[in-house]
Amino acid sequence: MSAFVDETLLSPDLVLRDELDLPDALFETIRMNLSAIAATPTDRIAVRQEWISRAVPEYTGHPAPRITEWACAHGDFHAANLTTGPTIRDWEGWGTAPRGIRRRRPSER
Repeated sequence: MSAFVDETLLSPDLVLRDELDLPDALFETIRMNLSAIAATPTDRIAVRQEWISRAVPEYTGHPAPRITEWACAHGDFHAANLTTGPTIRDWEGWGTAPRGIRRRRPSER
């Protein structure tokens, strides 16, 4: 399923490059939406323990923890997938992930 969203993106890039003057209500709505996402039961998987076990040592040089708290996550949440509406876009990777994860793409290294 897809839908046309005619709202301004917060950023054309994954990372905000400029300071934005956004209303507090936008952030309240984002927090509310992310809380609803985290509480959504699903069998879908966004991030596996195997990825954590491989990525943590690669990026940090330390052993990976065994994840014990999982929550539903967007899977690709960043400024280029968020509009001023606010609408959260790009849902093909949603599913369970370690609670609170912010997954970096290889291009962000």
